[in-house]
Amino acid sequence: MAASTLVRRYADRLGLENSENELQRRVQGTTDEVINLIDELLVAHVRSICFESLDVIDARAAGESRGFPTDLDSLTTKLLEAGRGGCCHEHAACRRCRGPDPD
Repeated sequence: MAASTLVRRYADRLGLENSENELQRRVQGTTDEVINLIDELLVAHVRSICFESLDVIDARAAGESRGFPTDLDSLTTKLLEAGRGGCCHEHAACRRCRGPDPD
């Protein structure tokens, strides 16, 4: 998937009115401008894409114990196309959720 398409879809999901070109311009700004952009994205993300654990609950109810995909295509489908929320590791690939980096 082209990065620009992903940026546009993510911005649409967050309800941002900035054009893709405007977002790309802001990414190239000063450190303060980039920090402001990140702050805006985080606030918009938290307001637009909720935390949910429905897949985990559904799997447990079915007696299953399984992992859930966190690749870009799976997350794009779930969070952007289906309009769903996600568990913590679906919102951000933090080191705590991901585990140690492979050597």
